[in-house]
Amino acid sequence: MTTTSKQLGTIRYDYAGAHVLVTGGTYIQTALGLGDPRQHEKALIRYYLDRLRQAGVARPRDFEEAWTAYRCTCAWNIYVGWLPADIDNYGWEICELAHLCAMTAYEAWETAQAIAALDGARLS
Repeated sequence: MTTTSKQLGTIRYDYAGAHVLVTGGTYIQTALGLGDPRQHEKALIRYYLDRLRQAGVARPRDFEEAWTAYRCTCAWNIYVGWLPADIDNYGWEICELAHLCAMTAYEAWETAQAIAALDGARLS
């Protein structure tokens, strides 16, 4: 374990990897729009992990760890990314669509359940 990671139950939490998943997750969840973006998210996470391996990262997360982290980024995207967003800066339409996209991802990927599972892993 490096200084940038810690163990939460059976889940290794990597701060550097989490940063990429949070920023990347925010972009993916918002940029793919409302249509049917959910079909692409898992493929994008798998692609990201494959690229890490190709770049020589010794131990990238396995897919389930990365997927859980990605699901949890939905909460960050809403509560840190878009709820406090300045409507005067972004405009009403962008903020409204971003909220809709973020909430759609939150519900589709059962983010509340993913976070509860992490809490359970930490407490056990």
